[in-house]
Amino acid sequence: MLSLLKTSPQLPLKIEEVLANIPKEQVDDGGKWLQAVIDVLRPKKDEALEETAKRFATLNYMLRSSPELLLHVRHYVRHQVEHRNYVRLFTEVGVAVHASFISEVFKRIGETFLPPLTHPNEMLDFLEECFPEKTDYRWVRAIPSSSWIELWQLLDADGAMTSSGTLQLALAQSILILSHRAVSMGLEPELLACMPSFDYSRSPFIALGQEVGNYIELYQKFLISPEKVEESQLTLQYEHALSTIVACYELLESIRESQAVKGVSIQRVYLLYRIRRTIERLKTLLRLISPFEQTNRATLAVNFFKELIRDINLQRNLGEHFRENTSLLAYKVAEHTSQTGEHYITTTRREYMQFILAAMGGGFVIAFTNWVKFLIAYLHAAPLISGLLYSINYAGSFITMQVFHFSLATKQPAMTASALAHSLDSKDSEKLNLETAADLITKISRSQFASFLGNLVVVFPLAFALSWLWYLISGSHIANEEKALSTLAAFHPFKSLTVFYAALTGGILYLGGFVTGYFDNFVAYSELRPRIQKHRLLRKILPQAWLTRIGDYLEENLGGLMGNLFLGFALGMVPIVGVITGLPLDVRHVTIAAGGSAMAVAQLWEQLTIWDYATISLSVFLVGAINFLFSFGLSLTLALSSRRANFRQGRALIRVVWQRFKAHPWQFFFPPKHAS
Repeated sequence: MLSLLKTSPQLPLKIEEVLANIPKEQVDDGGKWLQAVIDVLRPKKDEALEETAKRFATLNYMLRSSPELLLHVRHYVRHQVEHRNYVRLFTEVGVAVHASFISEVFKRIGETFLPPLTHPNEMLDFLEECFPEKTDYRWVRAIPSSSWIELWQLLDADGAMTSSGTLQLALAQSILILSHRAVSMGLEPELLACMPSFDYSRSPFIALGQEVGNYIELYQKFLISPEKVEESQLTLQYEHALSTIVACYELLESIRESQAVKGVSIQRVYLLYRIRRTIERLKTLLRLISPFEQTNRATLAVNFFKELIRDINLQRNLGEHFRENTSLLAYKVAEHTSQTGEHYITTTRREYMQFILAAMGGGFVIAFTNWVKFLIAYLHAAPLISGLLYSINYAGSFITMQVFHFSLATKQPAMTASALAHSLDSKDSEKLNLETAADLITKISRSQFASFLGNLVVVFPLAFALSWLWYLISGSHIANEEKALSTLAAFHPFKSLTVFYAALTGGILYLGGFVTGYFDNFVAYSELRPRIQKHRLLRKILPQAWLTRIGDYLEENLGGLMGNLFLGFALGMVPIVGVITGLPLDVRHVTIAAGGSAMAVAQLWEQLTIWDYATISLSVFLVGAINFLFSFGLSLTLALSSRRANFRQGRALIRVVWQRFKAHPWQFFFPPKHAS
């Protein structure tokens, strides 16, 4: 055997040594030899995954070529397989077993710093020792399934391991455990509340426990005494069990669809996730003992093995936990960035002009906001008091704009996540509709340009005029010379942190849109309108007509009101936090900064040069562009996350948009003549 190993030119010396040192049959090394084989197969640093596949193919070749070696390896692996427990592996790994999202978070954090004890007889712990690297699943997945199947066929040529009582019993027990767990979760009050008119006694989850239990009972009888169970009977019961799983999937899907109207909570999202993963694992295990899958069983087993290795590697990964659960939450919050988002998108020239007029109204309000802002600065109040006053000023202005249906530049991108998410949908659930999304991004860009234009065309001249009006009344400008100089210096594009502050403001604008979506979702999920209208105490105090109006108003506007409050207080308090902590924190919103600059220019206009005016113009452009790019970029990220898009799909969308811009650049600023 050793001479044959040494003649193989493809086999590295290290693999030769490992294969040559396989323990004798009577020696139980606890699986150490198998771990050594896996260590040799694992790709080295900066090594391509293809090299692992080559080493694996060479291993199969050596086992085929050496009957003596194959016999030793077969006995060794069979011993490892038959003397371990599988139930935890099948029912816990990759199946969320903790009752809440937060408890799973703390469990993963705790086990990262203090891993749990390992049990030598548990296959779960043994596989974790064999594949300890967090990226092992990548090279395991990179090895072709045909190579894994070939290895298993070599090791289990007589079918002894596949049909062993240990493995078959573990599969049956795991299927029963998963079915009962799914029944329990499927009857949780959180889900029953989604189905007020549903006949609970006919729930597919109740039928799931019964049908799966009947199939496992029949299957175990078939294993013990095959002649006492007809194959047609076993097949029929399997079909019944599978049909209940399909019915459970359909019920879960109907609940998910209803959330677009009824809203969603993170508890419900996590519960749906747990049920879905449990049913998926149940279906996988059922297929492994299915009478229909006998010819395909090896492929199913290999795919399941690869899935288990991935789940083992990522079982304490916090990022994976958040990605799996927040994609649905992002989906629903994106849906509930409300109908507001679609109001910020223009298509025709008429809509474009209406949008400019609304933006001009926003510029009118912000001019007075700047006036009040300077007055607050002259109070020289304590930082916290100043922050509260600035926040009230901003929030009051934004709510005023909401009441009068005015618009504010760069606020819109954060509110368009819903429309972006919808545009990404396509008939093929595996693909994104990039062309439709690119078309929408074009419309958002020109709508944003219209909002810039409308805001700036009013806020700059009106703020300038207000400063002179105040000068005629009081004998001094709103911004005195010292304040005007400090305002322009703080707004300088190169000598200050204006660019960074503009990016920070873009993030705040995005969060404002997210808060709006959150409260719109809260209104739907909590059924706020009917609860207010049927409130016992309020009905004794207020007329029913008033309660109806209050409920209707909050249903339509609570998200916008809370989003504007958040935005106002965030813009007002962030600079104060910077003052208190000494951190470089401030905000730069294009419309507000333009209004402040106009009032500073009114004081210093005789001292300013053409270069100064060019610098101010450049600052306004940079702040506006960065506000837009950051708030819109984050909204796009939310929309892509809600559709579970990967990085490659995001880059593909950017390429499509760039091609559009090169072909028709003016459409990103002005609507075409015949837009529909």
